[in-house]
Amino acid sequence: MRKGTKIVLFIGIGILAAAVIVGVLSFALNGFSLRRIISNRAKEAADIRAEELQMSKDITEDFANIEIGTVFDDVILERSSDDFCHLKYTESPYHLYKISVEGGTLKIKQDDDVAEWDWKNLKDILKNLKEELGKAVSSGFVRHDLVISLPKESYERITAATVSGDIDVCGKFLLGELEMATVSGDMKIEQMTASGTIALATTSGKIKVDGTRSGKMLIAATSGEIRIEKTILTDGEIVSVSGDVAFEEFEAETMKIKTTSGSVTGNICSAKEFHAASASGDIRVPDGGIGIWKVETISGDINLVVK
Repeated sequence: MRKGTKIVLFIGIGILAAAVIVGVLSFALNGFSLRRIISNRAKEAADIRAEELQMSKDITEDFANIEIGTVFDDVILERSSDDFCHLKYTESPYHLYKISVEGGTLKIKQDDDVAEWDWKNLKDILKNLKEELGKAVSSGFVRHDLVISLPKESYERITAATVSGDIDVCGKFLLGELEMATVSGDMKIEQMTASGTIALATTSGKIKVDGTRSGKMLIAATSGEIRIEKTILTDGEIVSVSGDVAFEEFEAETMKIKTTSGSVTGNICSAKEFHAASASGDIRVPDGGIGIWKVETISGDINLVVK
């Protein structure tokens, strides 16, 4: 490097360092204190916890549909040990639940907008999730579990959405449709059978589907990892930006998968007629079977084998 270039570089670094120092001094002179902010947040959380109440509620009315909308709480759906529906949750003056049975639908809400989303449009779901995150971050929160114990095996439709809480559905349920969405929370489905559509959407959370059967499955993710194991579908569609998609003992008659930088890997139960494309990644797929799979990625690899 020439001497003149070094001098210019050192001057540039000096100017940048001076700007950083001036910025820090400016914040300090105007009363900015990172320690104070952390202390205030801790105090707010402590105040919220002091006003929390552990709640339980039994639902005696009959219902075939369930709608759930929370801000930060984890949602857990499980089978009840008796013939009644039981709810366990935490309330504070900052986060109150509205619980009711209306028209055969059990409604458990901290947010009334969830039921109005267009669940068949994956792009709109991701847009709605980002808007919910923007509304939620401005409020104080403490994360808890919302546990829903369901007495019956069969339900027509379950809808669950949360901003940063996890969603966990396990209990060998028979459903018509299942729709779940979260901004940054993970979601897991186990031992589920749906005669209609299962729709799952997240921005950065992980999605895991295990031991599930469905007529159709729609999955949309921005950066979260998607893993599907021991699952059988008639038709499926996955849209992902940067998260990887992995299969283990997976079967689908028809499948559409689109990713930008995520890879598509794993093993499937039978060969398909593949239409696979990657701009810069490697491609290895089994061919010659029944059913059409369309797999597209820009920079990710496509590596699928028959187990």
